[in-house]
Amino acid sequence: MLPRIWFRITRYYRIFLAGPQWMPEPLFATRINRFYRSALLMAFVWCMGWYERIFSRPARILLIVFLVSMVFSLFSTEGTALFIIMSMLSGALADLIAGTVFLPRLGITRRIPRRGICGIPLSINYNIKNKRKHFPALDLLAEPYSMGRDFQRTDALEYFSIPAGGERDITVRLTPLHRGLCPLPCAMVESSFPFNIFKHAQRTGEKETLLVHPAYREMKSLLMHRSNGHGERRALQNNIFTGNHAAGENLNFNGCREYQPGDPPRRIHWMATAKRNKLVVKEFQQEQLPTAAVFLDSFHPMQTAGTFSWRRLYKEAVRDITTDVNRDTEALLSLGASLVYTLISSGVYISHYSWGGNVHLCPLNGQPADHLPEILDTFAFAEAERKDPLPQMIDATGKMQRELEELYLVLQRYDDEIHNWIAALKARKIQVRCILLSNEKFNGLPPDVIHLTIQDILGKQEKA
Repeated sequence: MLPRIWFRITRYYRIFLAGPQWMPEPLFATRINRFYRSALLMAFVWCMGWYERIFSRPARILLIVFLVSMVFSLFSTEGTALFIIMSMLSGALADLIAGTVFLPRLGITRRIPRRGICGIPLSINYNIKNKRKHFPALDLLAEPYSMGRDFQRTDALEYFSIPAGGERDITVRLTPLHRGLCPLPCAMVESSFPFNIFKHAQRTGEKETLLVHPAYREMKSLLMHRSNGHGERRALQNNIFTGNHAAGENLNFNGCREYQPGDPPRRIHWMATAKRNKLVVKEFQQEQLPTAAVFLDSFHPMQTAGTFSWRRLYKEAVRDITTDVNRDTEALLSLGASLVYTLISSGVYISHYSWGGNVHLCPLNGQPADHLPEILDTFAFAEAERKDPLPQMIDATGKMQRELEELYLVLQRYDDEIHNWIAALKARKIQVRCILLSNEKFNGLPPDVIHLTIQDILGKQEKA
């Protein structure tokens, strides 16, 4: 008996420390959520959560007026303050009774996308059913709470009603504000009927997480011109036929022949079959598809702590963690994601990709676009490294020099060691494109090195 009681106590205590499921965690709670949860702090978060869930914004203003009037009535002999108090209490009581009598019973289903892109609005779809057979559900609002530091609501708040026994589909547009795992509050619909004083909310499920990729866009100007024995680069969407063929190969139409046992039915050329009055199949010729590797420099040296000062302590205390991001790292990952997306859109297989010294191998099967989510998932969780990954990157390219055709390097510095490394790769007949991402000025850069600044990558995203 005691172990069962203790199990329930610990279970409810974990739920208590997790905080309300219907609201994003406040910024002061996210500072310590990885290591320690204060019970006193979470008690304050729960009080704040229920306060926002029960009272609407007009009611919070009226609550302040009510408290001021009540204090004034203690020192006044006139009945004006008492009249104001009784009027507000009457309106609040009428709202509470009417809202409870017509409390909607809803069936809520929420569908969120599997992945999102930082800075790009996404749609969250609600299907809401009114289970009451005689009363409509009035003044409803889906996803009523602010999204905190993870999302921004793109569209305006839309109140709607559902007739008795009816249902309605609602779409809510949210914009992810950063990459990585972004938590979403549980699915919730609230009703502010009749006077928008008390809110009557219904929720279902628990908090969910959405994987957000770095922001990217097509940047074809960064691609190398490819002209070799394999022919022009072709996009996969122009394929005539996609079937079970060798990894890294494309199939080009080569003519027709008579059907033979074992040929896939999808290869039957129906127009030629009708003309010849016998089964004819398409014949294809295999063509090697281009491959490329993308390496990103993940190095970000540790900043010196500096001397202690009260001003420095105050800045750390009021620091806004919503903007506490390493702009160099975010711009680097966004540029790398844009480069990978552009290569794949051009029909290029990504054979290897790396974040610093961590080199990942992509199997050359299926279509190039099949590997895009996997690569962007890796970039979504990437963090800056304090150790210089350049020796590991040089060693990795040396081990796979036979497999490399094109290599795209996105670096944050350019020195003699990098120059000699690129020269050695070119001497082995490997085509190399070096993209330097830095706000510093470099003199004497080779003409084939593309120099971009942080503002070139993040500036357009921030303006959008």
